[in-house]
Amino acid sequence: MLAKPFFTAVCFLIFVLCVDQGIAVPATDNETTVILVRHAERADDDERDPSLTAAGEARGEALQQALSHASLDAIYVTQFQRTSLTAAATADEHQITKQRVEVNHEDLSGHVSEMKRILHDEHPGETVLIVGHSNTIPEIVNALTGHSFEEIDRETYDRIFIVRLRAEDKSDLIELRYGATSGD
Repeated sequence: MLAKPFFTAVCFLIFVLCVDQGIAVPATDNETTVILVRHAERADDDERDPSLTAAGEARGEALQQALSHASLDAIYVTQFQRTSLTAAATADEHQITKQRVEVNHEDLSGHVSEMKRILHDEHPGETVLIVGHSNTIPEIVNALTGHSFEEIDRETYDRIFIVRLRAEDKSDLIELRYGATSGD
């Protein structure tokens, strides 16, 4: 019984490595790849809608480098500039217009439901980057995979979650780090 999950994990890792090396991996209509990151390090310049620190700008560049060979079809950010600034270099590299999905931190379930709907209805068989927040990214990962991640620590910015959505509500998940190490 352990062999099938192990085989699936190995195949997914090979897929990720192929994408990382710029090797074309054909997508199918029933497999969607979702890459999720928290916004980069935020500055203290505006309590409501801060920009990024120099470290945050560097992390945005690191994200672009990490995804330079990925075949991205869409990029989603929230209404807060820190998410848009984090995705800016990647969007420029891939010549993709960032799409904004409003988040109401009082109603995270509505945001999560909307992201699931968008992925299902608008991006089957595609690769999508979502840049969110310490509380929204784990909730989206949980909704897509059935895992139970908690909020990302306030000082942690270097996690990247890669979810492959397969047929019959099955999914694979890999959690990696990118850029400079942060948090725990």
